[in-house]
Amino acid sequence: MVASLLPDLWLNQKINQRQKAIKLALPDTLDLLHISVEAGLGFDAALSKIISNSRGPLSEEFFRMLQEIRLGTPRREAFKNLSERTNVPELSSFILAMLQADIFGISIGKVLRVQAQEMRIKRRQQAEEIAMKAPVKIVFPLVLCIFPALLVVVLGPAVINIYQAIIKGL
Repeated sequence: MVASLLPDLWLNQKINQRQKAIKLALPDTLDLLHISVEAGLGFDAALSKIISNSRGPLSEEFFRMLQEIRLGTPRREAFKNLSERTNVPELSSFILAMLQADIFGISIGKVLRVQAQEMRIKRRQQAEEIAMKAPVKIVFPLVLCIFPALLVVVLGPAVINIYQAIIKGL
């Protein structure tokens, strides 16, 4: 019974690690895309540059998306496939913004700048949220491990002196 659950647990752990790696790499990748597009490269060329200069799951997924586009898949469908494969909400919002920019004819550079800024803000907020949880997580080890040892060190000599005074008094 337990042996049948282990592959699922292992696979879910790998999925979560991959999604976390994609979330962490997304703001920096969007910054690089924005800089490349602003420098005059087309979106596909900027993606190729990013893929050649970076490693990780996000780069692999962009490589696969770019291959789909080169094989004739429409850009809209390749973006949707990327969103379905990764299942990362931040990446899905970026893809939605890119699709809307393509439909309405908005400059890709502006969209990339706004998306990169938004992703950096989200990453900072997540870091602050984790930092806010740290004191709560520290309380129990502090109370159970450090506080008793501190009491022994601080009150130990006083207890010994009181004990000796009581014995001498009798």
